[in-house]
Amino acid sequence: MTRQRLHLAAAMAMALAAGLVAPQLEAQSSDAAPLFASEEPLALTLEVPLRTLVNRRRQRPEVDGFVRYMSDDGTEVALDVEVRTRGKSRLELCSFPPLSLNFRRRQVENTPFAGQNRLKLVTLCRTNSNFDQYLELEHFVYRAYQTLSEHAFRVRRVRMRYVDTDRDNREVEAPAFFIEHIEGLAARTGMTAAELPAIEPNAHAPGVLAMLGLFQFMIGNTDWSAISAAEGEDCCHNSDVLQPADSTMGLVVVPYDFDQAGLINAPYAEPNEQLGLRSVRQRLYRGLCASNSELDATIAKFNAARPIIEALLASAELDAERRDEALEYLASGYAIINDPDQRQTDIIDRCRG
Repeated sequence: MTRQRLHLAAAMAMALAAGLVAPQLEAQSSDAAPLFASEEPLALTLEVPLRTLVNRRRQRPEVDGFVRYMSDDGTEVALDVEVRTRGKSRLELCSFPPLSLNFRRRQVENTPFAGQNRLKLVTLCRTNSNFDQYLELEHFVYRAYQTLSEHAFRVRRVRMRYVDTDRDNREVEAPAFFIEHIEGLAARTGMTAAELPAIEPNAHAPGVLAMLGLFQFMIGNTDWSAISAAEGEDCCHNSDVLQPADSTMGLVVVPYDFDQAGLINAPYAEPNEQLGLRSVRQRLYRGLCASNSELDATIAKFNAARPIIEALLASAELDAERRDEALEYLASGYAIINDPDQRQTDIIDRCRG
């Protein structure tokens, strides 16, 4: 185990023993879904007509292929899979699109994909080392949110070997990661996935709006919403919605797609012109005023989780310069939320009402 991962393990043990953070990171290894029960990268081969997917990505073609991997006994396993492109901004801006993989439920029994059907695969946007770093930082953001909320998507790194059947089985290797499907998150939290056109602020479960607003502020992301979506789409923008069995408990909005965040600082990321920001590195609080009464308790959760969040970042597969930049950016967010004057100016006075 590397020094960084030992640091992470020690930080998690201390915080969990003290009851400071939710135990979802520790519990992940014992969860029923094998795909997300480990943090070790999964070595896979995706055999598809890759050229068709890339060249026709805006038409979102659906193509058949195979996912192959080596089992523990050394034999190769091949699973049928239907693949299509997905996403919005990355579909336009990336030379390689993000993908959606649809497995056959009966075929994946007794495999790492048991219980899975549809999965998002976050791919390498462009093929150079800098984009490896952006991908790793987005993976870290998902992990960071897990330390703060049990209603968070789980992720699993992949070492993917793509075999392009359109071009004589030409091969290319690149990192990627899977994101848990909303139905999987709903099942393990005892909820159901909800499709709604919009959500009133008072329909959210207690603490959800404050957590979302503060987390997105900390990572420097404004590309999200907890109440609305684009016309013709389900609520909410870059978020999914969970409905508890007891409707009086309120709705839970779960965020995804963080590539526009200032902490990641991808070269294609641009702030919304309507917000008047100079760059994505400039933070802007987009939380709702309805959650202001819950800010103190939410900040306490962030402070309690800080050792684990920083240890997660320290253990990420980043070069030293990128890691230091991300740690400094995170520290600047903590400085704001823990200074009463800055908190008033940059958060409370900026809330949307």
